[in-house]
Amino acid sequence: MKTTIQTGRFAEVCAGVLAAATTMLGTDSALADGLDRWHRRDAGASNYISALTYNPGGVFVAVDQNGPGDFSARPSALLTSKNGRTWERRQTGTNDLVTDRIAYGNGEYRAVRYSQYAFPGGEVLRSTNGVDWSVLNLDFFEEGLVVKSAEFVNGRWLMAGVPPGGGIIIECGDPFGPPCPEQPLRVFGIGSGWIDLEVPTFGSGGTLNLISADFAYGNGVWVVLAWLYRGEYFDAFGTKPVALFAWRSTDGTNFVRSPALLQSQANLLNAAEPLRCSVVHGNGRFVAAAHVAGIYSSADGFSWTTNFPTPAATLRDVAFGGGQFVAVGATGGFSSGAMVTSADGVNWRHRDPGTPEFLRQVEYGSHTFLVTGGSFGESQPKLVLQSDPVLSLELRQGTEPQFTLSAPVISSCRIEFTSDLSGTAPWQVWTNIEVRADPLVFPAPVFTEPRRFFRAVMDQ
Repeated sequence: MKTTIQTGRFAEVCAGVLAAATTMLGTDSALADGLDRWHRRDAGASNYISALTYNPGGVFVAVDQNGPGDFSARPSALLTSKNGRTWERRQTGTNDLVTDRIAYGNGEYRAVRYSQYAFPGGEVLRSTNGVDWSVLNLDFFEEGLVVKSAEFVNGRWLMAGVPPGGGIIIECGDPFGPPCPEQPLRVFGIGSGWIDLEVPTFGSGGTLNLISADFAYGNGVWVVLAWLYRGEYFDAFGTKPVALFAWRSTDGTNFVRSPALLQSQANLLNAAEPLRCSVVHGNGRFVAAAHVAGIYSSADGFSWTTNFPTPAATLRDVAFGGGQFVAVGATGGFSSGAMVTSADGVNWRHRDPGTPEFLRQVEYGSHTFLVTGGSFGESQPKLVLQSDPVLSLELRQGTEPQFTLSAPVISSCRIEFTSDLSGTAPWQVWTNIEVRADPLVFPAPVFTEPRRFFRAVMDQ
């Protein structure tokens, strides 16, 4: 039997995690965790931090770009960090890296260049070193295609775009490899390199267009999440019908559309921030943030429920790591930042990021979360916040019980135990561990008492 709570925890200057020797897991609100304390970092940005990603090789990458409408005044730069605390600035040698998303996979970075001002969409830029960038040459791109999103998910690049006349499509396979088989044409089919997603019917007056999209994979299921609207792309003045939809697939080729998660009206050009959506998978659930007052979750990628953390917050990005979902956004009309976290994607807890600034993006890597903040109109859109270390401790019971500890390598942790989480029984040190591998598996003690609670505490 396996029992686990995966969440970073610290008491005073320590970080750790609880695990229990029985299935009756307790909680202790007096114990703060690694997501309760955030540190402001100086990334050396000179302009505007617009995008953030994590290279699995162990590097955070942020884009320091010009503000909207000022695409050629200063070259964009990449800010890189291996630990989130110290950063290195690298000029890209291009004025074209104007994007709100950057992704890494299969040995290269990709970013979607803004086509005009705050509207993401246009050509896809690629780079193998983050310095030299070129336009991704996709032979099967139909002339006039506007790409809106590019992400590396489950070993493949996925890109969503709008063909001439509107519609939504998704790339199948890598353009440098063999194309996917021809798919039955539904709406706006443009060739064997693309899969046509079923276009929903909603609203009236104008062509259906794509605002933004994101992708996730988990439990053998692919999910595409997208904001759509009715109206010509460059005729977004005034209120337009908008809707949030999801598609799921078990083979990465045939997608089934779910009912609309949300339908509304929006003035796209007058919005404080462009509509954005984000979806991730973790702990057996898909979780999505979509620039609205609520957060969505689904076990299968088709049936979605909405959760409303209180107080209300507009959440625009979500990440998963160390057993935790972290979603960020704003409250009060984008006047102050908001952050919520959850271990299961259903029950959410508000956190204090320690700053009033609007929070734009969140990313996980190397046992820590990074958050960027600020907006186009703010005087300091260069905010970078970092969480305390996020650890996980898993207890597998049996005749030879074992702990599995996930923590930063070359760190020192104490394994502590107690019989009661109410505070009446003190925590006691069971052993000290030098973390030489991640994850680290080691024998657990055998107790005769009915239950014991364990936590890993990392010295800092």
